[in-house]
Formats: sequence, C-alpha cells, structure tokens
Amino acid sequence: MIDGYEEYVSSLSYDFRFDNVPTVEIHAKLQDGVLIDLDTAEKVELKNGAYLKIIIAEIDLPESNELHIHREISERIIAKKGEIFVFGFKVRFYDETIDRYDHRFLKFKLRIEDDLIMFWKGKKLARLRPCPGTLFDSNGKEDVEIHTGSFNSAFNIMSAKYHPYSSNHSCNVFKLFVDANGAPLEERRRMQFVDDGRNISVNESSVSNDLFGGSLRS
Repeated sequence: MIDGYEEYVSSLSYDFRFDNVPTVEIHAKLQDGVLIDLDTAEKVELKNGAYLKIIIAEIDLPESNELHIHREISERIIAKKGEIFVFGFKVRFYDETIDRYDHRFLKFKLRIEDDLIMFWKGKKLARLRPCPGTLFDSNGKEDVEIHTGSFNSAFNIMSAKYHPYSSNHSCNVFKLFVDANGAPLEERRRMQFVDDGRNISVNESSVSNDLFGGSLRS
C-alpha cells in the first residue's frame, strides 16, 4: 500500500514527535513585569532568546486590536473529496502453523467523501472538522467497507475490532494517517502558518463548542 509505512509507524512509537526535546512546565504569575514561579515564589530566570508557550485566560489579556490574531478562528481545506489516506498498527495473534502467538502489521485505507477541513483558534494547533469517509479493511477473509464520520472514528473502529481488550482506541491522526505519497497529515497541518491566501476566517457560530472541547469564550 505504502512502502516503508510499517517502519514509519515503528519510529513513532520510539519518538512520537521526531523533534522531541526535553521541556518543563512552569506555573507562573506576571507581577510588575516579572514572572514569579508559583511553586517557589522566586523570579523565573530564562536564557536570552528562550522560546515560551504561554497559556492564558482571555480575560487577562488587555483589550488591543493587535490581539485579535489570538482570538480569530480560521479554517483551510487540506484534502479534496476522493483522496485516500492510509493508517495501520501492529496486532498480536495466534499462529497455528507455529503454535504460538506472533505479531503482524495491519494497514487500512480511508477514502474521504468530502473535502477535509482543518480549523484553529489563534495560534493553537489546528484540528480536523468531521469528514465522512469510506473505510476499507482487507485484512480478514473478506474485504469490508465501512462508512465513518471522521479520521478518529476510522481508527477507533479498526482498533476496537483488532484490539478488543484495549482500554484506549485513540491516536494522533496527524501523525498516524499518511497520504498516497507517504506524507503524514502533520505536514498539511503546518500550512496553518503559511500566509498564501488559502486560510479563511470564520465566525465562532460556525464552529461547534464541542470541537474545541468547551466554550470558545472565557
């Protein structure tokens, strides 16, 4: 289906982010222009040029026209209807020919039946809107076609089928799903940061609160 995909998935289990670097999480409060560590009550000392990821309640942001980029909701089409994506995972099974348990790698195809759209708020990483698709499973005695509503549900269905005793049937779809060229969806997610006129601003009312995991407003 996709040459080298099994090796790619194996590399994810070893270093899921590829660019993984050790990080620390600091709970701090801004006081008189200085960050104070809430655990030690000491000033947070950082090296010059340090990069920070700041999570802050919107009510703590001053009103400013320049801050609209942190509140703006955008979307972008990253795949057209009919495109096929591949995903897979390793399963344990009993091999009667050798009278013991062994492992094999299963692959599945997902054909999207509508354009695939990602959306994001401010600088948060993009997420996928639900997208109907047809899931193809050719790993059993008969080929099976299943209609699904999203990339997550496609993985959930196959994981529940082949890992019935697992307590977790979720994955990072941007890492696990690849296109016909073997490129993961993560590469298309990076396009949210490309200013080429294809990112579209949308109204909050057009995005379900559930997709953001809660209210869009603080």
